[in-house]
Amino acid sequence: LLAGRVSRDGDEVQLVGQLYDAAMADFAAEVQTTCRGCDGERLATRLGGLTDELLKKAQQRKTGLLEITSQPPGATVRLNGMRLGQTPLQVTTFAGEHRIEVLKPGFARYQNEVVVEAGRGAALDAFLTVEAVSYTHLRAHETVLDLVCRLLLEKKNSPKHHIKTTTYPSH
Repeated sequence: LLAGRVSRDGDEVQLVGQLYDAAMADFAAEVQTTCRGCDGERLATRLGGLTDELLKKAQQRKTGLLEITSQPPGATVRLNGMRLGQTPLQVTTFAGEHRIEVLKPGFARYQNEVVVEAGRGAALDAFLTVEAVSYTHLRAHETVLDLVCRLLLEKKNSPKHHIKTTTYPSH
């Protein structure tokens, strides 16, 4: 995905270009340039040069292999906030530091930073812990039917408060 931004301040035009690689869930390259007194033709030429520079920088960016497993398996993996897939997962990504999140319903969110080395890689095994479920949490997600059922069960299971009356013979 190629994104560009053009901003003008007086006679100065700032051009910013970014190339995002969705498969790697990261920006492959970013470049900036300034053009003073640019007309439409010069601006178009600068934009073309900016695009060429972005592609060149992206092709030069080093990559490595990232392997992520989890206990239990089948958890969703996010790399720098972008969903990549489910564990076990093996992907090629850009070298450098990355933020990893591993998510599975019923388990606490696992977060870690990992450094992928160029031409090599990194491995991460996320040991997921069962998430503590609070009664308040459950109530926040109840439907009306759930609420009625819960209240009926609470009433059924609550201790009975009967007043026992006993009649004593009079003397």
